[in-house]
Amino acid sequence: MTAPGPLQIVSAPRFYIQIDGYPVASFQEMSSMVSEVEAHEYIACDMGGPVPGGINHTKQYGKIKPPEVTLKRGFDADKTLWLWHYRVRLNDPAAPQDCHLNVVQSKPGAKDPGDVQNVMCFQLWQAWPKKLDITGLKAGDGGVAIQTVTLVCDRIDFLPANG
Repeated sequence: MTAPGPLQIVSAPRFYIQIDGYPVASFQEMSSMVSEVEAHEYIACDMGGPVPGGINHTKQYGKIKPPEVTLKRGFDADKTLWLWHYRVRLNDPAAPQDCHLNVVQSKPGAKDPGDVQNVMCFQLWQAWPKKLDITGLKAGDGGVAIQTVTLVCDRIDFLPANG
């Protein structure tokens, strides 16, 4: 393992999902990215150690839980995520399953908001939208409705920033 280089703090990021190299959605917030392995307690009686009959308590790797990523954005008329979720609900074997999640920020000194650079990229393997949620719709209110998507996958790989 090599020593880490200087830390680059990510500021004002945007999040983009790409499928087959094409951007399909942009988000203002990644509220969570969870990858978890259960810890199982292992208890053994030590018969050959310095204190025969001593009890050893350890934790060992357990079941791997499917990773999840939750993203949020303003609700709009784009139906790409809804169509992907619909295809999953129909058990369509041709529904996209691998995607990239790119974390981008504006380039230093950029005057154009579209002048961005990748700072992180994640490959989500066997990913699909498990849940779509819209909140904040209220008749007569001028507030922004929020669309939340939760992606579940088999594995998340951290890739170089140019992903």
